[in-house]
Amino acid sequence: MVCIQPATLRDVSFIAANLREADKQEIFCQMPKGTKAEIVAAHSISAGPAWTAFYKVFQPQHSGFSRYPKAF
Repeated sequence: MVCIQPATLRDVSFIAANLREADKQEIFCQMPKGTKAEIVAAHSISAGPAWTAFYKVFQPQHSGFSRYPKAF
C-alpha cells in the first residue's frame, strides 16, 4: 500500500540523508560545495506544495514537489 502525505521537514530530511549515491551526486552537484542534507531538505519543501510517499514502511520512500497546487 502506498500512502501519499504532505511533506514534513522530518520526512524530507530522512530522504535527503539516505539518498543513493547516484541521486546524491545529481542533487548536490547543483548546490554550493559543503551544503548539508538538511539544507537541501528545507529548501525543497519551501518551494511550494510538496509530498512524501510511504510504501509498506513508516519511513518516507520518496518525495515530490509541484508548482501547481491543483491537478489539471
